[in-house]
Amino acid sequence: MKNVLLILYLFLNAVLGAQVRQTPDSRHLQAVPAGKILFLPSFKNLKDLKENDFISRYVFTNTSDLSFVAFFDRPLTKYMAQLDPEAEKDSLFKTGNYQFTVWIDHREIYRSNLLPGAPQRKVQDTAIILNRPLINNINGQGSWSESFWNRLMSNGGENILTDGPHYLYMEIRPYVKLKNQVKTGPLMARGGLALQVSRNPVIDPGKITLNTPGPYDGFPVSSEPFDSIKIKRLKGLIREGIFKRINSIIVINKGKLQVEEYFNGEDRNTLHDPRW
Repeated sequence: MKNVLLILYLFLNAVLGAQVRQTPDSRHLQAVPAGKILFLPSFKNLKDLKENDFISRYVFTNTSDLSFVAFFDRPLTKYMAQLDPEAEKDSLFKTGNYQFTVWIDHREIYRSNLLPGAPQRKVQDTAIILNRPLINNINGQGSWSESFWNRLMSNGGENILTDGPHYLYMEIRPYVKLKNQVKTGPLMARGGLALQVSRNPVIDPGKITLNTPGPYDGFPVSSEPFDSIKIKRLKGLIREGIFKRINSIIVINKGKLQVEEYFNGEDRNTLHDPRW
């Protein structure tokens, strides 16, 4: 009887152990079962994540960030090895990747077989948690996951996510490309998020105040008249995230400073990276 109990214990431990995250940064999330995709209002490192950080509904605006964490029972490479058992492990990284599929309001909007190469091979070989940003308005680096979201929005998401309630649902599967044919594997993780979309704000120029620019040394301020309503409307659109990655509005009229507005915590002494 003891031997039976021992075998049963070892069996359950092997099965359930695959469901538990045992990396140093993620042991505090071990209660989350494999196969889940959970969403966050902003990106956090695994070691800083708490289970109450995850959200089931979200007010989605033009300035919203969005992130996800996917929990797998085994790394991507092991899934791909099942799809192509004869392949050498080194070649799997070159022939497949994750497949992401997104539905909005129960309608498939976008499916993407990520090109081989990103995420890195080490991630594909070892990761049982995928913690990635989809939108990062301030510190976004254009990573593969942010690029995926941008493609989603360009391929139907922008038109469907109108103001009002919506439901976003995402699945992750493995895929490999065999003889120019894509072979897709079983579901790795899935999850959904209820969205209340508010992306068309009303801009009231009467409630927006323009800064009064101060002179630079040898660079006076202009007293010429200008259309302040247009500048106020532009300022409002930038603040509401309609126009992104704009850090300043500077208008020089006849060699004199007329408008000087800054955003995202910058000011006239901030060094600006023109590569964006």
